[in-house]
Amino acid sequence: MKRKLIFGLLGKHIKKTWIIWIASIIFPAVFTNISRLLIAQLTQDSMYRTRDADSIMSTAWIILFLLAGAVVAEIIASFFKYLQYAYGINTENKLRENMYQNLLHRKHGHSKLDIGEITTRYNKDVKAAVSMICADLERLIFPIIVGVTFCVAIFLKNYIIGIGIMFILCLVTSLSIVFINKFNKLEKAILEKMDIYSKQISSAYGGKMTIRMMNLQEYVDKSNEKVVMELDRLNKRKVRLTFIKALTTDNLTALCASLMLPFACVFVSSGLLDLPEALYIASLSGSIIGFTSTFSTALIDLKKDYVSAVRIEQQLSVPNDRYVIAELNNEESGPDENSDTVLEFQNFSVDYDGIMVLNNVNLSVKKGEIVALVGKSGSGKSTLIKSVLGFNDYKGLVLLNDRKVTNMTVSEIRKKIAYVPEESNVFNASVYENIRYGNLEADDCEIMEAMCQAGLKEYIEDDKIINFESGENGDNLSGGLRQRIALARAFLKDADILFMDEPTAALDALTEHQIMEHLRSLAKSGKTILVVSHRASTISYADRVLLVKDNEVREEQDFKDISVLLGECKTEADCD
Repeated sequence: MKRKLIFGLLGKHIKKTWIIWIASIIFPAVFTNISRLLIAQLTQDSMYRTRDADSIMSTAWIILFLLAGAVVAEIIASFFKYLQYAYGINTENKLRENMYQNLLHRKHGHSKLDIGEITTRYNKDVKAAVSMICADLERLIFPIIVGVTFCVAIFLKNYIIGIGIMFILCLVTSLSIVFINKFNKLEKAILEKMDIYSKQISSAYGGKMTIRMMNLQEYVDKSNEKVVMELDRLNKRKVRLTFIKALTTDNLTALCASLMLPFACVFVSSGLLDLPEALYIASLSGSIIGFTSTFSTALIDLKKDYVSAVRIEQQLSVPNDRYVIAELNNEESGPDENSDTVLEFQNFSVDYDGIMVLNNVNLSVKKGEIVALVGKSGSGKSTLIKSVLGFNDYKGLVLLNDRKVTNMTVSEIRKKIAYVPEESNVFNASVYENIRYGNLEADDCEIMEAMCQAGLKEYIEDDKIINFESGENGDNLSGGLRQRIALARAFLKDADILFMDEPTAALDALTEHQIMEHLRSLAKSGKTILVVSHRASTISYADRVLLVKDNEVREEQDFKDISVLLGECKTEADCD
């Protein structure tokens, strides 16, 4: 079943240009076959002709014709190998593009793999998977076509020698197969260690300040060194196995190839063969054994690269939400223009791997409301928001403007909603460009207005700040500036619904007041706002406060001290 999925995955790329693929896999072997058979046959014929002096000139012409034909055949074979190379690069680029799109638009919003594992698969595994269907397959088919044809040609000349050659081929191939599973297991273990190694490098680089401040450098170095040593041990095992293979299979192949000519001489001296026939058989036999070595290497590489193809299939098998079009329910009615309910949850439940986070939630949010979601960390506040955006699977029903969310495309949902996550996502671009991502069609006036609304008024006139490069993950910016950029981006989008996860956590009191006053004005204009927050000053602006606790969501009629609301204190006095 897994093989079917993998070849189905790679088959999509083959299907688009299958003629080029077949030509680049089959034709090099065909033209090489023709040229070498011609050389062997014409060499034999020329030796028969040279028994008398008059035929020397005609033999010379035969040899020249033979060389010209061989060169032309090899040029044609090289052209088709070039096609294979070009096809491989093109397929590799397309497969990487598929991975890129899948990572950005996958159904669950994020990969179960971390950045280190993704990087290894994106770079090494994609290349190996493409090699499996191009170079590996060609190197596998090439010796089969040539070997079978040459065996038949030898068998027709002398069936005893033909049987002997077939026996040698079977012996060499059998020895090669012994090494295949060993190489396969080693390659799988090496790739898994490379995933861990990449992950540790990524984590260490991302948390380098924390590592230094908390004196964890020695611990991190030892952890990294351990993985490096394990990877080194596996690679040394691979080197040893390659050496053993060279001593046994490769040496046997080379020995058999080098003995072909002496054996031919023995057959000639014994009178069992004419010299021309002996040279014909020796030439083809040496080629067969050489190609057998190529076949065994290709078989090992094919199995090794298959491991990478499995890893790519695991990555791309997760549904991609970018192109998902929901099946519309004919019973669903259109939006009710008289209804003021914008968002509604009915019997809504979410669980992660069997652990219930939200259970049977029933909730509605009206147009023009500011609703605050309050609860302890991990209670499910952010999960509620992310489920609407399509980042989580859920049970039950979610209605957006009286339409089932499951009957809407993800892009359609996200056009209606502006989202400010708890961790402000800042791209490696200028502050201005980061804000403009909220609406790429916005003009300068609209961008400046969004900046003012997000508390960035003082930066508008400062070209050094507005054009300042944010750095990777916003490393060059303070936490407060990153948060205001995210807010300005959301305001610039001008969506009907705003989801805000801890929007004021990194802001000072004055900026917080400015932001919340603007949110209040947006609500009065008809926007709907859901705010997740732990700050009492932010929650105080809400029209309703919803407490997320014990997998449930319940409304709090009277706003209390946040610690009391969360159950951390029995009374406000206890929290003093």
